[in-house]
Amino acid sequence: MSKKEIIYEPQGYSVKAKILAIDVGGTAIKSGVWIEGKLFLQKSVTTPKDLASFVSAIELLKISVETVYGKLEGLSFSLPGAVDTLKGQIGGVSAVPYIHGFPFVEYMEYIFKCPVCIENDANCAALAELTAGGAKNVHSAIIIVVGSGIGGALIIDKNIVKGRHLFGGEFGYMQLNEEHTFSQAASPVHHARRYSLEKGLKEEITGQQLFNLSLAKDHLAKKSVDYLKDSLARGIFNAMMVVDPDCVLIGGAIVTRSGFVEEIEQRVNHYLVQNRAIDVQTNIHPCSFSKEANVMGAVFNFIEVRNNL
Repeated sequence: MSKKEIIYEPQGYSVKAKILAIDVGGTAIKSGVWIEGKLFLQKSVTTPKDLASFVSAIELLKISVETVYGKLEGLSFSLPGAVDTLKGQIGGVSAVPYIHGFPFVEYMEYIFKCPVCIENDANCAALAELTAGGAKNVHSAIIIVVGSGIGGALIIDKNIVKGRHLFGGEFGYMQLNEEHTFSQAASPVHHARRYSLEKGLKEEITGQQLFNLSLAKDHLAKKSVDYLKDSLARGIFNAMMVVDPDCVLIGGAIVTRSGFVEEIEQRVNHYLVQNRAIDVQTNIHPCSFSKEANVMGAVFNFIEVRNNL
């Protein structure tokens, strides 16, 4: 494994540590090595189908990283679900079912013989933005992360709100209409799956392929992408009406598409006018860390936990 390009070097945040940050998603595992204030992105791998394969994948990643960078101080995971950082386990449900319902941190520390930290993936994105990104200079923010579902986080008075049951900011659970939750209605993965089923395809297409088909004037793909965009705008509008935040930050690979965030903001403004909330001004931007927000947040979480020991 060769050293990768530095993806980010936060100004004023040159904390000396050697951490492997791992973002576990429904389709892929992304990771980065943090060394003395610099983050080196590693090659992503497909998310395994079971716990044993998952442990093997992380073990291979750890070995290959330590071969290049030397012994790590610890592992920090960004995970889907209701992550209980105090108990060290994950509740709720997610696209990675085998990580739930057991002492995750205790098990991983036993396997890898090093300190392990965990946090919810959207909370990791929020922590990255709060520490060194788009939420650094605001008091309140809504974070929406678009991926295999809709992740979310809520920042109030510069603190991430987790809630009584660790479901604070879980906007993906909102019932957007009679048929779909916010996650089902606004996730490109869900839309790609429905498109593949309706078309009778032998292999399921990706969200990126769905958007490309839409640009190529495929009627069903265009209809699906339009519904996705409208659902995302509708969900953001609903969340804004509850929180009235200083800003809304959207994360995930989808925000790198040209004009995507601007179009979502236009649609949100449409709902504001339609519902006579004309005094509310939108302030919607991509997450500063884009696709790497969860990895970066996992780094900050490990450092924060270590400093509080």
